[in-house]
Amino acid sequence: MASFCRSKRSRLFTLAGHTDTVVDLSFSHSGTYLATAGMDGAVKIWNPTNGSLVISLEGPGEDITFVRWHSRGDVVLAGSSDGTAWIWSVPSGACVAVLAGHGASVVCGGFTPGDGGRHVVTASADETARLWSPKEASCLVELK
Repeated sequence: MASFCRSKRSRLFTLAGHTDTVVDLSFSHSGTYLATAGMDGAVKIWNPTNGSLVISLEGPGEDITFVRWHSRGDVVLAGSSDGTAWIWSVPSGACVAVLAGHGASVVCGGFTPGDGGRHVVTASADETARLWSPKEASCLVELK
């Protein structure tokens, strides 16, 4: 649950829907959406102007560790403690790719800035970082 406030005394609305701790959040590039990541294994997409739930994204069964938006489109990336990273299109909720290969929790990641976000970089508790091609859902480079 997260609350948006104008001041300490005035709550705009509460985002209720996660069943465990919310560990990360991120606004889309346009500000149209807010993504939240929970230890309940859920990524939820919200309308930040009125607090309504747009969609709950299906996928990982374990804790979500982070969430990041693509800089040019309504595409969201999330890492999971099960060693995978997921990419979805919003608002449809269609899964674009599942990036599997890390041996431990994927703790951070993002879309690459230099090539228009055509690749994804992830880092893991397995002490590796990986460069991915989302179109093929394949690892291009592993850094140890």
